[in-house]
Amino acid sequence: MNSLPCSCLSGIRLLPALLLLITSGIQAQYFQRQLGTSFDNTFTRVFQDGSHYYVLGQDQPGNGATPHATVTRMDANGVHLWTLSLDIPSAWNDAVLTPTGDLLVVGNTLPADATNQSLMGLVTPSGGGGFTWVRSYDVPGREANIKIIKNPAPQNASFPYYVVGGQFDPSGSNALWDDIFLLNINAAGNFNWKKKFPSTADDEFGRDLEVLPNGNMLLSGNLGSAGVIVEVTNAGAIVSGATPTGLSFTYADVVQSSGGGYYAVGNTFPSITNYLMKYDQNLIGQWEANISSLSTVRSVWEDSSTGDLFVTGDWNVGGATRTVVLNIKVIANAPVLQWVRYLDNGEFSYATGYTSLLPSGVLAYADGRVPSINGFGSV
Repeated sequence: MNSLPCSCLSGIRLLPALLLLITSGIQAQYFQRQLGTSFDNTFTRVFQDGSHYYVLGQDQPGNGATPHATVTRMDANGVHLWTLSLDIPSAWNDAVLTPTGDLLVVGNTLPADATNQSLMGLVTPSGGGGFTWVRSYDVPGREANIKIIKNPAPQNASFPYYVVGGQFDPSGSNALWDDIFLLNINAAGNFNWKKKFPSTADDEFGRDLEVLPNGNMLLSGNLGSAGVIVEVTNAGAIVSGATPTGLSFTYADVVQSSGGGYYAVGNTFPSITNYLMKYDQNLIGQWEANISSLSTVRSVWEDSSTGDLFVTGDWNVGGATRTVVLNIKVIANAPVLQWVRYLDNGEFSYATGYTSLLPSGVLAYADGRVPSINGFGSV
């Protein structure tokens, strides 16, 4: 375990777009911002802290350089306050807000090969923003911390955070094969335990981590060519699971339904066909729908106040691959598409876009793009 260098930028050097969309009757501040320079830079995940926002991203420090992980702070109107950037090639993959308003972040160094390490850190907004701590962790071969959640019913109240990740599978025949692990930690980065789920296949069921009200958690993705949703206890013991039969499949995201059960999105491979699915509380399939227009599907969110679903993925628009948001209503136990929207300000090219459903009922969208920009922080 090692401490890592980082820096605080008084002026953000990014070229991302951030758009907030209201998804319920709750009133919230709209804003759209484009920020950056000529280097390749992006925003990914957005986290709400009261009236302010944390945004994960990457900042390319120079032309052709491997990007560095960033955390940006914005006010209620999307005005940039500060950005923290690690001083090494890296990526923050996920984060969770602590009760004190700090942000616990997880990720990995780059490139994602046998030399890389997994990362964790704690960001504080105090004093203009800073890292309370940043640490790296190293096992033989490649590794990454992928998702983190705060568990409402942890095994040990002093260790409420759970991290899912992947590390090199030494039993596999391919250097890219992984084993999945689960960490139980506190906000100081101290470990309660680490559980590994070894197998003789390539394990990729750390793509998502969903926490249930009873403290159990769902891990989802694929085990070899089989799509899997695995339920584990707050002690890391496997309870049950589900897998589609007869096809090679992977899950991208699973969320709880306000009406009971779960919604999931995923795709077949190597030939890609994307699906939206509904499961009951026992992970028994209720229905599925082919989203044929999407080339990639990444996430699904439910607005619990309306029951509307918001699916994020990629769509070919005017000859360019664009990230789009689909609004879907479930009518008579079947999904019905209401609209498809994407952010277009006449840009030249686009990086992958991501959505985050915030506690205020706002859907935040973030990406990277090459725009005709009117200056730093333009609207």
